[in-house]
Amino acid sequence: MQFVAPAGSIVFTFTIMDKAGQPLATAKKQLTILKGQANSGLQVVLSGIVASVKLLVPSMTAGFPLSAQLVFTAQDASGATIDASAPFATPIVLTDTDHTLSTHLEVRNGIGPTAQLNSAGDVVTFIYDGNPTTPAFMINATVGTTAVGSSGSIVPLTQAISFTNTFIDTGAPSDPNYQQPTIYFANRQYAVRPVSTTTTASENSYSGQFTAVLDPVTCASSGGARSRAFRVVPGRPLP
Repeated sequence: MQFVAPAGSIVFTFTIMDKAGQPLATAKKQLTILKGQANSGLQVVLSGIVASVKLLVPSMTAGFPLSAQLVFTAQDASGATIDASAPFATPIVLTDTDHTLSTHLEVRNGIGPTAQLNSAGDVVTFIYDGNPTTPAFMINATVGTTAVGSSGSIVPLTQAISFTNTFIDTGAPSDPNYQQPTIYFANRQYAVRPVSTTTTASENSYSGQFTAVLDPVTCASSGGARSRAFRVVPGRPLP
């Protein structure tokens, strides 16, 4: 590239734009221009201006800790991928919205709910502590105050939990336990003559304990005298 400039030590700003006038890359550098001669051999490395970010978050299964690479792809306004030959013009900041802090982001030995990416060469590690009750969350990408990408809603995968001493209810679809594992009591329970039975829960590759929680909907319903639904998840049992 050739251009005319006055002699002296000058700070130049270079910006490459596409046909639509959108900036793709930029750089600011001080150059010394000698008077009366061609100033060849001057070099400037441009930094890509991030317009969008694609995120690929590793799959996670509820109850199973995970540490794996989160893949990100930064693109300029033309849709071209920005490589690692130079830092981004403005860093990308990833933010993990998991309010339980069961998941974190690690980059350059720093761990937390946010991660700053200075170039496409940065490696981001996604860390999950295995909390089985982690709610849905997202990982969002911003450049300055501009949102440039999001993972969308992330929900830990769950595996089927099986129970002993139960049967699958095939009665009326309106039953709260319809097509769910069900414990059957031959006699109605009274305070003076309690009836009890036992079931155990198991999940493939999981050896921890489970939490059983009464479903507030069925417990509060008019049919609650004879019907109780439970939600069972891996994790520490309730006291």
